[in-house]
Amino acid sequence: MGDITARPERVDNYALNAVRAAAAFLVVAGHARGFLFVGREDAPADILTQGALALFGLGHGAVLVFFVLSGYFVGGSAQRGLARGAFSAKSYAISRLTRLWIVLIPAILLTAILDWFGRTYFGGAAFYDDSRNAATNSGWPIALGNIAFLQPMHVPSFGSNEALWSLTYEAAYYAILPLLLAGFWYARRLRVRILVTAAGIALIVFFGWNVLSLFPVWLLGAAVAFLDGSIRSRLAGVSPVLLTILRVLNLLALAGAMVADKVAGGSPVNTPFTSYVVGILAASLVALLLPDLWPRKAGGRHLLGLFSRLAGSSYSLYAIHYPLLTLIAVAVSPRGVTGSWQPSLGSWSGFVIIIVALTTAGWLFSLMTEGHTDVARRTVAALLSVSFRNRVFNRASADLDR
Repeated sequence: MGDITARPERVDNYALNAVRAAAAFLVVAGHARGFLFVGREDAPADILTQGALALFGLGHGAVLVFFVLSGYFVGGSAQRGLARGAFSAKSYAISRLTRLWIVLIPAILLTAILDWFGRTYFGGAAFYDDSRNAATNSGWPIALGNIAFLQPMHVPSFGSNEALWSLTYEAAYYAILPLLLAGFWYARRLRVRILVTAAGIALIVFFGWNVLSLFPVWLLGAAVAFLDGSIRSRLAGVSPVLLTILRVLNLLALAGAMVADKVAGGSPVNTPFTSYVVGILAASLVALLLPDLWPRKAGGRHLLGLFSRLAGSSYSLYAIHYPLLTLIAVAVSPRGVTGSWQPSLGSWSGFVIIIVALTTAGWLFSLMTEGHTDVARRTVAALLSVSFRNRVFNRASADLDR
């Protein structure tokens, strides 16, 4: 979850990793708050309680931050490759799809297992009755639709895993940006420009407005990557004190915009103006953090190394936390009625324990999945390379036989 799926070419910027880890925490904490606690209107009116409940309700804004980071890492990589004339559509597709699928496919399988367990042992709970997503959105057709990134336009998100909607948005942006960049700027032949531009427009039409509505937010991150060198050179002349002040003010403004986005009803199907404000402020924060606030120490022994490790499992955490949280919330709620906890020392302690458990589960899941992304990428590339060579050899042999 820099972003939900992107892995940066350089992973030594602890500041950006801290942002990515914080965004992942806010997404998971926001969903946990909604599953466990009563709404703010039914909670005590003291400022600490209301402030904590408000803070843990910024999940949509945190996803927008992920999109900006994704645009920075992935969009920037695609643009640099095209600008150098070193972009390989095959390598890019292998890189992106293995990165997405190595977590998504096991996450769908885990969701099916968790939902089966929930329906079997907590069938009387609202989240697992026959009319809810865990029952109605299961089955192979929906699973395959999610693997093909057709949710939520053509199929629902699989089972109880409602968080999978954003992966389609990511996949769409990954595909559309290089096509448009090649069509409008980098392709040399007119026929190629026409073909790739047409393909990009076709994808825009296919995915539709709901998905494309957040494309500008993702592009803001890509814009920071495009201007990376210029931004770094300009910030090099800014005093450390002023740079720190700018970072703090930007962070406070971003938090305020995320609150406004929550109030305005930001969601996967509703993109208010505040969502774009969040994107702009997230992009400016990324720009201000390009000169790493906490550079890597010798041997990597640094206090914020923990953030880097947590950020490295953010995609896995995002992909599995929702069905796991659903099951946990039903199991620990009285009579399976979620959203019934009143804020108290005990309930907040339980909340923290659940967040830690989910984070640990995401980290363990990442060891079995995204931790092997590079190996999977090389394996797929080698297999496709062998397959291509075999096809060429067989075709040549057939020509000789004639």
